[in-house]
Amino acid sequence: MLVNAPFFCLGQQKGPPPSIQEISWLYESLPKENGKVRWHESINVDSTLSAAQLAEKAKSALLRILPKNREEEFTEDNNGFRLSAIGTYFVKGGSKNNYFYHVEGAAEVDVSINIEFHNGSCSVTLSDVAVFIEEGFLSVQFGSKREFTQASLEDVYALSVKSNAKKIERRIFQQTVTQLQEKLDLLKILMKHKG
Repeated sequence: MLVNAPFFCLGQQKGPPPSIQEISWLYESLPKENGKVRWHESINVDSTLSAAQLAEKAKSALLRILPKNREEEFTEDNNGFRLSAIGTYFVKGGSKNNYFYHVEGAAEVDVSINIEFHNGSCSVTLSDVAVFIEEGFLSVQFGSKREFTQASLEDVYALSVKSNAKKIERRIFQQTVTQLQEKLDLLKILMKHKG
């Protein structure tokens, strides 16, 4: 039984996992465009700031809310200024035990972020959410193994509402959406903040 200890201690989640009905309600409440989940928000900002100053403020905000950003690009075109990046964050799916095996799950989530700057406002779009699920299995019979799945947010939803859905997949879906909304809310606060 000592072999189970490292796995068991890693991502324990408190409370019951979300039900399939809760996951369905959550998915249905998400903003969508052409069948894909896509957040789009307008933010009023300090109108005295130039587009370059707003871009620096946005870069600083993204660094604060997402552990990793990559492919960051600041462009100017006929429509104004735009900042594009792919942000990454991590979620835990928790664990599941029975007498014969232990499963531990987590995911790395990538999201495309586009921020367009206008006079006195900016618009933020979060789209193309990709979830990289890693599940570790520890079995009395078969030892340990790891499985990796890459899926869109829509695919993770489809996995999580199947009748045989793992509790871990439902938690990963719920945490992915919840944290993404929290990050968008924090980005709006940071962009509105003067200073």
